Amino acid sequence: MDNEKLFEFMEKIYSELQTTNSKIDGIDNRLVGLEGEVKKNSIKLEVIVGKVDTITEIQESHMKQNERNHIEMVEMFNDKIDLTQSAVKKLSRDYR
Repeated sequence: MDNEKLFEFMEKIYSELQTTNSKIDGIDNRLVGLEGEVKKNSIKLEVIVGKVDTITEIQESHMKQNERNHIEMVEMFNDKIDLTQSAVKKLSRDYR
């Protein structure tokens, strides 16, 4: 290989390396941007998880309260039914 061909070959390699470096720089910039977006999404997810946890706790609390209220209502209705039955029995005995 003579000097001129060697020089042309080296110029071609240099040009291809510059193009490759430019592509790598572009990819690096995109990766940095993606990392930033991933961090933002991670923060948003942490906030969402916190809110979901709070909602879950509130929902469980409401469910327990509703359960207690339901039991109280059933007991109250049972007491009223017992009282009504007793009154009816007493009245039926009185009318005999």
